[in-house]
Amino acid sequence: MNFLDNTENVLQWASEPFAIPYQSPLDGRVHRYFPDFFIKLNGESNEVETLVVEVKPYSQSTIGKRKKLSLNEASVLAVNRAKWESAVEYCHSKGWTFRVLTEKDIFGK
Repeated sequence: MNFLDNTENVLQWASEPFAIPYQSPLDGRVHRYFPDFFIKLNGESNEVETLVVEVKPYSQSTIGKRKKLSLNEASVLAVNRAKWESAVEYCHSKGWTFRVLTEKDIFGK
């Protein structure tokens, strides 16, 4: 959040500003997903870009090279995937970009 406050090309940002409906693969019901950040920034070509960003641990964002997942890990990944697929569609319909950032993206580890 300090980064967003102190970055010159960030025009506006908010934390968990709205809900996106998604259908959970676990119970088949529609739930509400609140993405972490909504960011408007001055892009490279001086056009305003709008990003919706989710920050998650790498372990909750991808299967990676793990061959066997626990039931809980598989459930978390399945729900996150459903949320993010809905977020991509929602953002696309508005001309926005959705991104998931992990510690690897933020800290380069």
